[in-house]
Amino acid sequence: MRRPYRSRQRDRQEGQGLVEFALVLPVFMLLIFGLFDVGSLVFANSALSQGAREGARVAAAEAAWIGVPGPACVSDASQITAGDRVLMSVPRTSPPSSPTSPTPSTG
Repeated sequence: MRRPYRSRQRDRQEGQGLVEFALVLPVFMLLIFGLFDVGSLVFANSALSQGAREGARVAAAEAAWIGVPGPACVSDASQITAGDRVLMSVPRTSPPSSPTSPTPSTG
């Protein structure tokens, strides 16, 4: 017994929709994941720029302690802490001695 014409036409259209979906889905997914990647790159660029801007601001506005020995300077502190946790221990070093010029030899 043959199937009616309408039933075969409907099956063919459903198959066509499935093929179109299979062709469009990878392109659509590529666009979506590409947007996520571009968004993460923009975020990383923004964070890097903000860090550089903040570092320049600190160096320009709060530079009075640079070169001054004491607890304000991180290199003179014995430990770098965050709350109660010690993040890093820094050995104390003596400041560099003044450079001495070599004595000229008279010969």
